Amino acid sequence: MAALLLFDLSPGVDNDVGATEAAVGYHTAVMVATEAIDRLQPTAASHDRVMILEVMGRDSGQIALAAGIAGGADVILVPMCLARPPRAWAYAALCTVASVAGGALGYAIGALLFDTVGHWLISVYGYAQKIETVRQFY
Repeated sequence: MAALLLFDLSPGVDNDVGATEAAVGYHTAVMVATEAIDRLQPTAASHDRVMILEVMGRDSGQIALAAGIAGGADVILVPMCLARPPRAWAYAALCTVASVAGGALGYAIGALLFDTVGHWLISVYGYAQKIETVRQFY
């Protein structure tokens, strides 16, 4: 039985080729983007501004994610679903359902458990007077 050894030299820096660990140029692209973040942060801080850095990437967004984490970015936006509109609608529907369910669950917990658990927690932490002060405003 003969073994088949495959060697693939991925041509892009996007790191979006399946079954590959890292594409050629991916680490360099992340390094350059991280250096750009490192140079933008002091400028943004000294001028009290928000800086936006856009990096290349086709469908994966891995360069933006890796550079953002390495550079300590406050927000990393990776719009991967925009390349596939049907997937974007599925994500939007899932997020909407999860948001509504979370709000309903939070309201139910507050409405149903406040009289039993809520009063006890407020008294344990000593916030009874503060809660009464807020309640008087309404």
